[in-house]
Amino acid sequence: MPHVYLRIVVIPLVFFAFGLWFIRAQPYDDHELRQLLLPEGCPAPCFMGIRPGVTTMDEAVVILEANSWVGEIRTRTGTIEWTWSNLSPKIVDRRYPGYVQHSNIPGEECCVGSLKFNSLFTLGDLYLLLGEPPRTNLVLAPALTYALVSISYVDQSIRLFTSVGCPINKQTFWRAQLETYIESKTLYNREGGLSAAIAC
Repeated sequence: MPHVYLRIVVIPLVFFAFGLWFIRAQPYDDHELRQLLLPEGCPAPCFMGIRPGVTTMDEAVVILEANSWVGEIRTRTGTIEWTWSNLSPKIVDRRYPGYVQHSNIPGEECCVGSLKFNSLFTLGDLYLLLGEPPRTNLVLAPALTYALVSISYVDQSIRLFTSVGCPINKQTFWRAQLETYIESKTLYNREGGLSAAIAC
């Protein structure tokens, strides 16, 4: 009789262990995130073929019009806004528009200063792709119930923002989604960025 109980317990455990091993053996696929943030053939900073500090606003409109990820485009003084098509990457939050902002930095007035989009990739995905950021900054809300976190990658001129509840739960923190800015080198360097521990 004990052998029967042993089989009832051991066989499901073996299948469960095999399932876990199979899941962990799968390689991490960062292709979509890499294509979004580090596109081949377009030196950083670059997003969707638009290079802040280099691409003019008129050129940006042409690039967006030719991009299958883009739905409707609206232009206003100093900004370009677009909706996302169903062909855009699933890690882009299509509920929110993308933005191009004209640069107000001396010497870059001709060009795009920054691009912004909301994402569905997580902070954990970002750390796996780009590593630990050189700059982080934390601003506590007045009631100390949440904090705004700024994460900066200097080489790519990427600045990301998220909010986290306090005290920080590591699991929630790694799953936090981000508002992403890709900026010209001059704008990025002018804005600077302090390094601070992400804790509250």
